[in-house]
Amino acid sequence: MNNLWQKIITNTYTVKTLKNRVRFLRSYLNRAKFDQNPNKEQNLSPEELIWIESLAEEHLLDVDTKSVSPMMDELDEMVEKTEALTVYFPFDPPSEEIDTLGSWMRSNFGKSELIMDIKYDPALIGGCALVWKGLYRDFSVRKKIQDEKQQILDSFRKYAPNS
Repeated sequence: MNNLWQKIITNTYTVKTLKNRVRFLRSYLNRAKFDQNPNKEQNLSPEELIWIESLAEEHLLDVDTKSVSPMMDELDEMVEKTEALTVYFPFDPPSEEIDTLGSWMRSNFGKSELIMDIKYDPALIGGCALVWKGLYRDFSVRKKIQDEKQQILDSFRKYAPNS
């Protein structure tokens, strides 16, 4: 089970992707192990097909029918226990950027299983805000403007003294 979990988590950087992969894996295994016609097409995207093939190549899917449900229940439990770093962005970042950021965070924070829960907050203007274990840190342009509000207003008053 640990080998399968490590394979799943290695290139998975968000809660959404993690949950989707485990749900997809459950569906795939149920079809492969219990379907009367396991060779029928499963409507896999190219990325999903490559991912499943990588698991199969390492014999991580070599389980008997009695083991599928307990194995998937254990994976579901592991997903629920995984702590997520909530990251607020003022835009929806492309998946390549998320992967790059996730990889960077794992190497710089020393957490090989760090998963991000990506949220959208357009009020941030730019930058991001982070929440880890209930602690909120705001690194956004909005926060910088709020912190420097008086200085910004004073600068504008130099050019419009009567306002």
